[in-house]
Amino acid sequence: MRTVLVLVAMAMMASSCAGGSDGAAAELETLRADSAAEIADIQDQAADELAAASSQVEALEATVAEQADTIVELTDTVDQAAVELASQVDETERVESQLSRTNRELTSAERRADDAEEQVDELLIRYDAEIRVDAQAAWDTEVTEACTDAGDGTLTIRNYVDHTDQLAIIGTEAELIALVTDCAEPLRNRSIEERLSAECKQGSADQITKDPDALAGNCYIMYVVPWQWDSRTGQCNFLGSWDGSNLGTRSYKYDGDGIFRAPPEVCESDLDEADQDDLLKVWVTLTGAYRYDTAAGGTNEIPDFVIRKATLITKA
Repeated sequence: MRTVLVLVAMAMMASSCAGGSDGAAAELETLRADSAAEIADIQDQAADELAAASSQVEALEATVAEQADTIVELTDTVDQAAVELASQVDETERVESQLSRTNRELTSAERRADDAEEQVDELLIRYDAEIRVDAQAAWDTEVTEACTDAGDGTLTIRNYVDHTDQLAIIGTEAELIALVTDCAEPLRNRSIEERLSAECKQGSADQITKDPDALAGNCYIMYVVPWQWDSRTGQCNFLGSWDGSNLGTRSYKYDGDGIFRAPPEVCESDLDEADQDDLLKVWVTLTGAYRYDTAAGGTNEIPDFVIRKATLITKA
């Protein structure tokens, strides 16, 4: 367009210079015709470009419209999903509430069932004489055994009591402990010698030497005269003649022979002043038979005793 105007301007200048000749007018007319044609082409091109741009705008508007519809659809879907989710949340809360209520009812029912079972057991025990007789016997046995154990022990009374369901038929654990305490306390206050005297019995050489293994574990009170107590036996062990009665300091008067072993604490406290050929009173536990080879090539067997307490009666 700018080129056309320039040509027109040049043609007008040429026409002025020619003094308005006919040749210049013709040339001007030609230029006008060419310019008009060029203007028409430019207008057509601009119209085409405008049409193309319009088409693009229309396509974009259609796309925007489609996307708007899609957004609306998605919004509707989201809203619907939110409504469904809210409904599901409400349903979940309702189910959880129902489950919680059911659990509470179940727990309550279990408690009632347990209570009913306990009541049935109590009624059966109360009116079943045989069950109660057996329970009473077990109760009496427990009191006796716990009394003995607690009387000899140093732990609290509760450690020696075993209150079972069967014993609960007769009394509570506190009642059982009270009975055992009343029984065991006097025993606990006894001296060691009194305790052993109550536990041990007088030894009989005739019975013990026949079969020491058969009587192992029994506690005996006896009088003994050591006839070998030296480096070969050791400081806390000796060989001696013994009997259940005090027959004096002559070892040949005693029918029984045996080996006597003292634990370190007993050896230190009870045998420190005793020597070979002294007369001792001992409280011992028989462990069985001690067997050894004789100088003649044979074997011999004597009772084996553990000294629990010893008292020096007479020095040799």
